[in-house]
Amino acid sequence: MTTSQVTTQTLRSRVFSAILSHCSLQELEIFADVPMVASLARMDLKKRLSSVSLRELESLADFPMAGPIARTELKQRVGSLLNEKELNADDTLRHMREWNVVMEGPAALQVLMPECNGDRSLSFCCPRWGSMPFCQFLSSAGYSLKKRDDQTVEVPDDGRYNIHTGCIEVITMGNGDGCTVTVCESVSMCPLVPIFFADSTASMNYVCADGVACLYPDMTLNKTGFINYSRVFLDEDRQAGMAKYRANGFNILDTCEDAHTHHDEGLQVTCQRRTRGINDRQVLMLPFTTSGFVPIRPFVRWRLGYNRRLDDGSLHEKDVMVSVEAEGGSFIEYNSNQPRFDLDDLLYRRLEPHFDEW
Repeated sequence: MTTSQVTTQTLRSRVFSAILSHCSLQELEIFADVPMVASLARMDLKKRLSSVSLRELESLADFPMAGPIARTELKQRVGSLLNEKELNADDTLRHMREWNVVMEGPAALQVLMPECNGDRSLSFCCPRWGSMPFCQFLSSAGYSLKKRDDQTVEVPDDGRYNIHTGCIEVITMGNGDGCTVTVCESVSMCPLVPIFFADSTASMNYVCADGVACLYPDMTLNKTGFINYSRVFLDEDRQAGMAKYRANGFNILDTCEDAHTHHDEGLQVTCQRRTRGINDRQVLMLPFTTSGFVPIRPFVRWRLGYNRRLDDGSLHEKDVMVSVEAEGGSFIEYNSNQPRFDLDDLLYRRLEPHFDEW
């Protein structure tokens, strides 16, 4: 190739690159079958996808060229999060699939929105009785036990299960390089229950073995969130916990009444009082595997904790409520009055329904 040909090819590449830089992510798909610019379009797409949100990745999911690139980008984000904790991504995801484990925490926000940073805490939520095998995997990866926190302790004058985090036990593990993770054993066979006791909707996201889910995408991906009035937090601690979101530009609202009014015709999707289901269409689930997103079972539904404004202007706090699908389509409920399900309670009819509070 002569110098003149090289110069012409370089100039042509610069011209095409300039054109591609003004194309939307979807428009880049047009160039997938154009031999002269297809490779440039792929390179430009990969570069630009590294900084887009989960919603923008979703918009490309069904495109022949962009879809696989978007899935690869999403899995790389998850892999980076695990590598930061010195965990092999493929091994960890394989064990998460085997034991029905999900990953959550403030650090997972970076998977949804790469520009978010700060709090790097990461948790693995396991089904009830499922923490031991996953902790054994972490031990094989160089982690050791640092702390066990029993969430069912009894405190005088406050009764048993006063903490009520949706967990039976929280286990902290660390390695020799200072990396730490927590393993949360759910009160239920559904590993998602602890997520609904997070301090804000901004943290209600999870990574499973197949993909990433955002439970409040219309809010979270627009950097808005509600405080979740879970009983576990003192009010001053709850407010202090909002700093990590606000540092990333989030507008955190104390009550949904700051965003909308309540009407008789029904509650809005983004409402603290609305009962939601894990498989409803408002949940954004994006797979990074070719087999698609497999929803976590058993299915769960929830209602956020919220402050209800009374006629005299005061606020009355309502706790989080979660129910998990049981055999036959019924639901077992978890709330401040009934934070843990035991078979004996069912047999001897000590379970008390509180669905009137939903």
